[in-house]
Amino acid sequence: MQISHKIKRNLDFLREVSLNLEDMEKIDQSQDKESISTRLLALREKLDLTQREMSKLFGVALRTWQDWEYANTKPPGSVLVLLNHFEINPPVVSGPAEVCKQLRAKLNLRKKDMADLFDCTATTWGQWERGIRKPQPETFDKIKKKLEEIP
Repeated sequence: MQISHKIKRNLDFLREVSLNLEDMEKIDQSQDKESISTRLLALREKLDLTQREMSKLFGVALRTWQDWEYANTKPPGSVLVLLNHFEINPPVVSGPAEVCKQLRAKLNLRKKDMADLFDCTATTWGQWERGIRKPQPETFDKIKKKLEEIP
């Protein structure tokens, strides 16, 4: 029997942090949807990520993340284990959106100015920062190089 990549990744993580299924069940049953939703939103705001970026971080669809964050559904125990872990040890996130945000903050420029630097529109730059779209690989390489040049 083959195990899906997502399940294998979750199992590997659980082994890494030495948690067992009983721990997952305790975590899953101990909180209601609303308190979990509040924690998910607080983590997202702490990391300064979009819902799309958080859904990728947790390995789920955007709509699934939104259902959890809006308290429409309750995430499974494995997600709560990840949430607990990330609350204590926040991940270092450096995807395209974060890199674009960091560069603009370091240069202290407007989106229009960034767009002029990287030959795109201000709207496109904003979409890159929000994780709605990603820059083409060659453009992203230029953005990363520019960020590395700044002390």
